[in-house]
Amino acid sequence: MEYAHKCVGAWNYIRNQILEDTRSALARWAQLNNETIPSFTPSEMVMYDRCSEGNTLRHPEYGPVAFSAFKCIPKTVTVLYHVYDEAQTTFFCDALRREQTKYLKSIRPDINVIQSRGSASQDFAKLVYAPYVLIISAGSTFALWATLANVGHVWIPPLYGGMTPDVGSNYHWISTPILYPSIGKKLNFTEPRNTRDAEKLIEWLRNA
Repeated sequence: MEYAHKCVGAWNYIRNQILEDTRSALARWAQLNNETIPSFTPSEMVMYDRCSEGNTLRHPEYGPVAFSAFKCIPKTVTVLYHVYDEAQTTFFCDALRREQTKYLKSIRPDINVIQSRGSASQDFAKLVYAPYVLIISAGSTFALWATLANVGHVWIPPLYGGMTPDVGSNYHWISTPILYPSIGKKLNFTEPRNTRDAEKLIEWLRNA
């Protein structure tokens, strides 16, 4: 089986169908599970990261995106919901998120960053319905499939191998550096097992 982010050539031509079917399925899910479809104001944005132990300098298709990606955040955004899987977090992921928030506050003091953790279904729905979405981890099929059903604006890293298929004018492929294992190897980085290791990786992400 090939994941969608490695198999461009079919799904990118049926985005309208993906959008309609995904939203219809979410509406049905909400009805059956007594859930509420998330709603947002035009000044709100969702930021999603896929940080976990299994994809920090370990998996060749995954990697955190450099802090310079935050420049994609529209000037009209004043509330940023940071979405991630709390069950998958590590000390490095927690440290990275703290530094990301600190950096964001330094360049956009007008933004209120809110940690927004929920179930997988709830987080998927946030990525579908937010007016603006920024994906700050490369290689997430979860984020790809959810944002293909988003009618707002999405900023997302290129797919596997640097692929950037045309899926609509609201879908923006960002060129921000990504800390893949191959990059980490060249820089002599190791999987972060202690504070010093984590600081090296975060410094690179902050300055790349």
